[in-house]
Amino acid sequence: MALYGASANIATGARLLPAAIGQGSMSTVSRAFSRFDPHISRLLGLIYATTLASGIGVALVCYLMADSIIILIFGDQFRGAISCLKTLALAIPFGYFNIVSWLVCVAIHRDRLPSLIIAVGALINIALNVALIPRFHQEGAAEAACATEIIVSCAYVFMLVRYARGLRHRTEGTIRGVDPLSIR
Repeated sequence: MALYGASANIATGARLLPAAIGQGSMSTVSRAFSRFDPHISRLLGLIYATTLASGIGVALVCYLMADSIIILIFGDQFRGAISCLKTLALAIPFGYFNIVSWLVCVAIHRDRLPSLIIAVGALINIALNVALIPRFHQEGAAEAACATEIIVSCAYVFMLVRYARGLRHRTEGTIRGVDPLSIR
């Protein structure tokens, strides 16, 4: 499992970028949401586009340079971690999306939603690890992590779209400046 650990450390370090993007922009999202700013969807689109573009860029670097990265950081004895890093690199854009989605949920005062999604994701990850590690070893762990990120991303998309549709229905036909969440 040292081979998986080496590649997982690199993939985890690559996640600092979306945290910085998200933290820097979430106060703006929170203010726009609380004022029911009609430009919030454009703002969120820009944040997600920036995050996903950077995630794809980092994933490409990690995937295409996996051998150089592993050997440079950990040495030749960790050459077996190269395939794990390549698999984990595929999950980086999804991980970026998940981090920003978690921050968006906090900014729009839906704090419990990420806890539910992460708890379900953890259970899925455990089940996948139990199924895949005995047969595929470190590659199984990397594939489980990748699949979990994709599943969690799908859950965030489903929940946030559902929330946005509900919010749109509540705000249609209301007077500007009136808090539509207070109208029941």
